[in-house]
Amino acid sequence: MPQGETPHTSARDRLATRLALLVFTSCFLTALVVSWVAIQSSRRALYGALERQLPARAAELVERQRSLFERAQAEAAALAPLCAGREPAQTAARLAEALGRASLLGGAACVGADGRASASAGSAGAPYPVAAAPQGIAWVPGAGAARLVATATSARGKGFLAAPLAPHAAVVDHPDASLGPEAQVRLLEPRGPSPGAAGGGVGSGAAALEPLRRVGEERDPDGRRWLAASQPLPGPGGSLLLRVPLEFALAPLHALARQILALNSAVVVLVSLLALRMTRHFVQPIERLCEALRRVAGGALDVDLREPTSDDEVATLTRSFNQMMQRLRRDQDEIQRSHDSLRASNRELQQLNEILSQLSITDGLTRLHNHRFFQDHLTREIKRVMRSGEPLSMLLIDIDDFKALNDRLGHAAGDEVLVRISRILETRLRDCDLLARYGGEEFVVLCSGTDRLGAYQLAESIRTQVSEAVFGFDAALEPARISVSIGVAQFEGNRKIFFGAADRALYGAKAQGKNCVVSDREL
Repeated sequence: MPQGETPHTSARDRLATRLALLVFTSCFLTALVVSWVAIQSSRRALYGALERQLPARAAELVERQRSLFERAQAEAAALAPLCAGREPAQTAARLAEALGRASLLGGAACVGADGRASASAGSAGAPYPVAAAPQGIAWVPGAGAARLVATATSARGKGFLAAPLAPHAAVVDHPDASLGPEAQVRLLEPRGPSPGAAGGGVGSGAAALEPLRRVGEERDPDGRRWLAASQPLPGPGGSLLLRVPLEFALAPLHALARQILALNSAVVVLVSLLALRMTRHFVQPIERLCEALRRVAGGALDVDLREPTSDDEVATLTRSFNQMMQRLRRDQDEIQRSHDSLRASNRELQQLNEILSQLSITDGLTRLHNHRFFQDHLTREIKRVMRSGEPLSMLLIDIDDFKALNDRLGHAAGDEVLVRISRILETRLRDCDLLARYGGEEFVVLCSGTDRLGAYQLAESIRTQVSEAVFGFDAALEPARISVSIGVAQFEGNRKIFFGAADRALYGAKAQGKNCVVSDREL
């Protein structure tokens, strides 16, 4: 964002939007609280009604079941005299004939004192407890689960008749329309020892039941939630369980919750829209003033606001703003005239500073970097390679017999040699290498990312190209041949040793006859 420019206020940051959001949030939170209180109150009321309704329905079913038990017991008592016969086959035939007239019994068996059935008909199967009640309904263990069995003492008194109840003798899985099509009824056997096995009479297992819940929630293995009520069963013990799917039981609550949320949402939206409309009407003059201030902060001075006819605080601010802008425009005109005269002077001064800065790091003759710039750059490069671990090499280049050349051909020819060699060196180096005139007839090259072998090869290439170049200085003079001696060194962790190694290598090249390259490792 340019300096001095003020960002525009987004829609969500405007005062009108903030006020509308405040009203919306307040209404929304209030609606949530009211909805939550209403729903919780309705839930408690619905639960209270269900707590009264479900046990009452369960009690009605228990009464129906008691009536069925009495009828089944009466049918068993009517069949008990048939067990007085001596022939098992004949007794079984009579039992089968009598079962056809019994509506609630699924079978019958004559059981002796030893617990063995001497004759049976229907679905009556063994075993039966020897100590079963002489008269009543009892839970008897079966192959898969306990069964309800009606027992009656035989005529001889030496055994009893055991008659399992038919499935329709229990009020189970009979949907109740008022409780929904998925309402379920279950007969639950008592916990603990079986009444028959314990030798008790009718209803002797009731004391073994766990404490019964009147109304509560439960979850089946499939994760479905139910609202259940239980009532103790008369006679055989155990209990009757009536349960209704929780989604059906709470359906009225869900419908009420949707209505409450819809009504509250409509109220929140209407109040928020009304609040937004009203706040925009009152905030628009302030927004126009803020927009004008943003334009002024961005540099615009041709800003004027239409002054309102009212005398409120916003009108006073608007008039003060217009007066301030008039004074700013007058002051701006005066400043601009002074600024124009200073701008030309500043431009010239900046150009002179740039020239001076460039001259301070550039050799005037060769236009290469000078000794000062080389030393600063060497410091930076050493710090960099100390961090990165990259190789760094240096080439010290000296023109052979340069003083004799100056004496023989003159200083103008010497200057031309320096310029020509500097151009040759520039063509052989990479952009990342630094070439500088170190002083007099000496040049230095700093090779980044180059080891001693690479630097040696580069130096040999430079030496060869210089020795093959032809230098012509005057039409009256024959072309001259120039050669250079080059010392090569690689940075080993110490700046002073680094430069000293390159300097010794250069003196070694001079000692070996000049026009050659010597590495610090050769010394």
